[in-house]
Amino acid sequence: MGKSSLYVRLVKRFYGIDGVLDEYKLQKINHLGNVMFLWLMGYLLLGDLALMVALVKVPAEQVLTVAIFANLVVVAIVIGVLIGVLRKLKLDDVEITAAELPQRVKRLRWRALGAGLYFFGITLLTQSLMDWWFDGTSLVATFTSPGFYGTGLSGGVFFGVWMYVVWRLHLKIVE
Repeated sequence: MGKSSLYVRLVKRFYGIDGVLDEYKLQKINHLGNVMFLWLMGYLLLGDLALMVALVKVPAEQVLTVAIFANLVVVAIVIGVLIGVLRKLKLDDVEITAAELPQRVKRLRWRALGAGLYFFGITLLTQSLMDWWFDGTSLVATFTSPGFYGTGLSGGVFFGVWMYVVWRLHLKIVE
């Protein structure tokens, strides 16, 4: 059996599917993706129109601040809807037998550790670049600060534990 296509791997990663992506699941996800695309396209068109009108009357900094906040809220809503629909349709459940549970849990622990380390690295990189860009702090000074690593480490641990809990809740034991 060969490797799955890049599209299937990206869909599984983005939608949090940790198992076989059969035709039914792929059809439902494609439908959900099309619906979300249409909603986001409407938001993009109306949002751009609103931004152009607002730029005539309001200072650009305020418009930018509102636009960034609005985009974050819309993305959070879309992710929440996607998670809700995936849970409702049970598309992200992984069915395993009781004998497979210990091996799966061990694998999930390693995945959660990897996710936590990834988050830790991204946090460090993002924070150091933002400190350099906005505050003019040198990268050497940022990377030698102990508090810098504490923040990233606590975020990484929290994210790793959270992902473990989410992935563990997706495991469904079948007979």
